[in-house]
Amino acid sequence: MKSSSVRNRPISFDDFAINGYPGSVKSEKSFGKELDSLKARVSRASQSQNRPFYEVGLHSTAGPDKPATTTAKALEAYSKSMSLGEQIRVYAKEQLLSNPGGDFYDENSPDGLYKGDHDSFASRLRKDFSDALANVRNFFLDLTVGSSFRYVNAEGKIEEARKPGLLSSIGNFFKHLVSGITFGAYVPEGESRPSGFANRIGHFFKSLYRAIVGDGVTGVVKSLNHATEDLTLAAWNALEMVPDATLGNTSSGRKVVTAFFDTGQVILDYVTDVAPGGEAWSRVHSGNIFKGEMPFVTNIRQPTNSQVPPWQTVRNTPFRKAVETLGTLAVDILGFFSLKRWLMNSGDSGDHR
Repeated sequence: MKSSSVRNRPISFDDFAINGYPGSVKSEKSFGKELDSLKARVSRASQSQNRPFYEVGLHSTAGPDKPATTTAKALEAYSKSMSLGEQIRVYAKEQLLSNPGGDFYDENSPDGLYKGDHDSFASRLRKDFSDALANVRNFFLDLTVGSSFRYVNAEGKIEEARKPGLLSSIGNFFKHLVSGITFGAYVPEGESRPSGFANRIGHFFKSLYRAIVGDGVTGVVKSLNHATEDLTLAAWNALEMVPDATLGNTSSGRKVVTAFFDTGQVILDYVTDVAPGGEAWSRVHSGNIFKGEMPFVTNIRQPTNSQVPPWQTVRNTPFRKAVETLGTLAVDILGFFSLKRWLMNSGDSGDHR
């Protein structure tokens, strides 16, 4: 999935297509100048308009009478110009950045890149071992408060977010349950207390929904999915120590090992993502039928640079939409037929009794 030339390149604005201009700007030098100009204009306009950077109106350099655009639209225009190969590369880099394990990625590095020496035998094994331990650590965190992960935001900066942990989800379940049955007399920290009869009734139903569906079902399933992913990747990283200690002693061998295990990590991450409770599964099923937002359709309609949860931590390119939708749909169909078969077998067992 990644060529050797790509693996040695740093995570750049170009790779994550956040420059805000279509591919008509060919050279990196002019591209950087255009980006600096855009960022300066956004900063000035954001302060004057007192609005988020992705909603700021920017007038054309031809004059204030020209139609205004927005940073979000500019980012989307550039993202749409990405080739399929670029979309695949962006997808792979985001997946490797989000979990410990990528040979050229480091969760503790400010820029996300590994600074160690891959030519060194000890350095390679140390990297594999530390990645495996980091995923084991994330396993225990996802069973408690939730592990953190890294992603590239719309401005090309690396940020951290936290996944829902199992114990945290259970704790939030009881908080929202109590908040609901007390009609807002108690509210979790950071939430506003409802006032008035109608608002308290509405708060009751909303809190129960959040407790049962948001925390009790979604939160618990998500945390278990993440914990499973952590153990899977930990085993994969530990397994890499064997070929790294043998094939990794030659330059060509290191390239083969890196290509195989990094690609394998992306695939394993994808499989857990489209499984029930996974990040991709949640995005594809996102929607609100009461607002006319249908599952599957809502995800496809989301722009590449969406700032809305749960899309703000990924570049929702056409490639990502396609593979995540197809994978989630396959899992749903498999789950439906598995449930149907189980129900039929249960019915047959009951008849025999």
